[in-house]
Amino acid sequence: MAIETTLNAHLHDLARQCERIQLPRASSFLSSSETESIFKGNTSGFLEDVFYRVYGGNEEAERCIILFLPSYLQEADINEVIEENEFIQLIEIKPKNPHFADGFSHRDILGALMNKGIKRETVGDIYIEGSVGYVYLTKAAYHESLSLDRVRSTSVVIKKLPLDECPVSIKKEPFLITVSSLRLDLIVASSFHYSREVAQNLIDAKKVHMGFQENPSNDSKPKPGEKIYVEGKGKIRYIGEEGVSKKGKVVLRLERYL
Repeated sequence: MAIETTLNAHLHDLARQCERIQLPRASSFLSSSETESIFKGNTSGFLEDVFYRVYGGNEEAERCIILFLPSYLQEADINEVIEENEFIQLIEIKPKNPHFADGFSHRDILGALMNKGIKRETVGDIYIEGSVGYVYLTKAAYHESLSLDRVRSTSVVIKKLPLDECPVSIKKEPFLITVSSLRLDLIVASSFHYSREVAQNLIDAKKVHMGFQENPSNDSKPKPGEKIYVEGKGKIRYIGEEGVSKKGKVVLRLERYL
């Protein structure tokens, strides 16, 4: 609670700075639970009568900065504003010699960056495509990342990319399920091919996260667009109700992240 209060105060201060000097201001990267606790799922709006945008470099980002814009920039292209002010940088981490490169994971890249003294709040989302990593960073973290020359046992080179040139596409596939009611345990059971009892045990063990809630209950009802993540199994997104089956059950449309 103290951390949330401090963060909230900091964001209000950034909004007031933006209003006072009429220049854009931005926070460090926040986790999805932090943004939810303050903005309740809204990706834009007004704080201290100043327009804000929750953004992490792409529309699917989990970790985001809070960008405050003066009135004359509210309709501007977000990427253009962010890149011009260097609030977010995108880097490519590529093996020097792909033929002798060990594969590395999200955790490997994050660990290598933090070993360089880069703080977690200055690192946004990390994507892996084959043997290449793509990382969103704050300006300060970007400059520190330039000294990174190794991830685990692999020698790497760092290259800066424009924000809109991250080549990783987030792949999803749509699917339908039929449930007796809109409940988290039923959705998890049907989507991941569990029994209802197993789904409930996972939820009770806090291994299921819904939207920005880390500890939802079995009867929690997702809102359209909310993501559901089961640790070690994967992530889906609830789209909405499709209708009612011939047997009177609810048909739900979802997307599975591949």
